[in-house]
Amino acid sequence: MFIIADKKKTELLLVLIGFVVITLLIEFFLSKIETDGVWEWALLSMVFFLFTPLFIVKKLWKKTFKEYFLSLDVSIKAIVISLTAVLIYVAVMWLLVVQLNWRGHLTVSRWILGSTGFLLFVDLVVMPFVIFAREFFFRGFILKSAVGVLGMVGAIVFQSILATGYDVYIGGFSDWVGAWPQIVLLLFFNAMLGFVALVSRSIIVTSIISWAHFLFVDLFFAYQLSNFS
Repeated sequence: MFIIADKKKTELLLVLIGFVVITLLIEFFLSKIETDGVWEWALLSMVFFLFTPLFIVKKLWKKTFKEYFLSLDVSIKAIVISLTAVLIYVAVMWLLVVQLNWRGHLTVSRWILGSTGFLLFVDLVVMPFVIFAREFFFRGFILKSAVGVLGMVGAIVFQSILATGYDVYIGGFSDWVGAWPQIVLLLFFNAMLGFVALVSRSIIVTSIISWAHFLFVDLFFAYQLSNFS
């Protein structure tokens, strides 16, 4: 039985089970929130996406955080490759969003329709913590556990599917067929982050990229809304 014979496969199986449990718990708690949910969302992200896997890595698996890409030790070569991947991502996004007019399928903050000041507060103060926690969970905890079993490409695809599946489930997509362009954009975005994480071996790098991406998209849509309001 592979669960006994292969420690790496056992670890990946436990991570997958943990992903399902955490997703269900976050969805349950978010469904009980009656306010705008900013602080609750941040707290849930920190507890389940950061503190829980940190505890598992350090106390249960007796491994270092650096093994799971919690590091700033990035080589110049890795930075160049990562920047190249980001530029390719931007080029493909320009093709899809601008040329194919997928603009309406970009994922934006749930607070985009509120005041600009509150949106900036969320994006500049709350979002960095949420994104960092998310990056450690998907691009650190899950990706590192998967790469030893599935290989580089398989691990990138695996974590991209899980991260996108989480967004789809928590986001409450009612029409999966109609939302396929948004799912494609999310898959591509998460795959790019997975590649950068493996190349740079740093979820700090992917956190910066992810935060810059969401900030740009939110500000772009906030600007669009202000011009048409």
